[in-house]
Amino acid sequence: MSINTPMIIKEAFLLPKGGEGSSCGDRIHISDGFIAVIDGATPKGDRLWDGMRGDSFVAELLKNALSEMPGELCAADVIARLNSFVRKEYHRRGLSFEALAPEERLQASIVIYSVARREIWSFGDCQYRTGGKNYTFTRKGDALFADLRAFVLYVAKSEGHPTEPDPGREAILPFLKQYLRFANSDSEFGYDVINGGEIHSDRVKITPVREGDLVVLASDGYPCLFDTLAESESYLAKALAEDPTCVGDLRSTKGLVEGNVSYDDRSFVSFIVS
Repeated sequence: MSINTPMIIKEAFLLPKGGEGSSCGDRIHISDGFIAVIDGATPKGDRLWDGMRGDSFVAELLKNALSEMPGELCAADVIARLNSFVRKEYHRRGLSFEALAPEERLQASIVIYSVARREIWSFGDCQYRTGGKNYTFTRKGDALFADLRAFVLYVAKSEGHPTEPDPGREAILPFLKQYLRFANSDSEFGYDVINGGEIHSDRVKITPVREGDLVVLASDGYPCLFDTLAESESYLAKALAEDPTCVGDLRSTKGLVEGNVSYDDRSFVSFIVS
């Protein structure tokens, strides 16, 4: 996807892991007040929302909600309001956060640039780059389960068992569902995410930027960010060619499924601060 505007955008790109035209849990938002990348969490349950998977639905919901936000709001207020949109959506459907099983709840990470405040705000595991430095946020549980998945795949391969479909993913799926119970908790395995429940909006990570700075916002579908889309795409392509099962340098809770173009949806937007 290419976007040409009279604004400060340099590049914008979004591609589902299944390729063009397939379901995508990422969204890019560009308006006068905010530029954002939204990453809906991969669904662990079976519920559909207006015929859409939860990741696609919540990403679209938050993109639309961000369009209604006053540009002068601070980071914590924006995150809190976005979270309230999710809670209201539950109520509109006669549901509640508390009554839904953790794997059926909507869940999303987001990284936002505030035009008015010249700040980058990150809540969850989306990433960004500015001043030649990458800012990434790996959740402790994801790293733990990625290691476990790799272990299961290594064992399967050593014993001559099939590795497609992915036995490692199957092995960790019950743990991934249990991990959802730690969303927005204060425990060792707690992590921040927009899900319509009680969140800590004051935990949003804030990075100030200056006029003329180059900023890149992206979902975690990129293993490493660079100043340009071409460089970021080239690194991903090389990494996937060398580690398609994502148990080495690309170690993840999921690998490249046959027929897909990557292990995760990916979105990228870059711009010059003005």
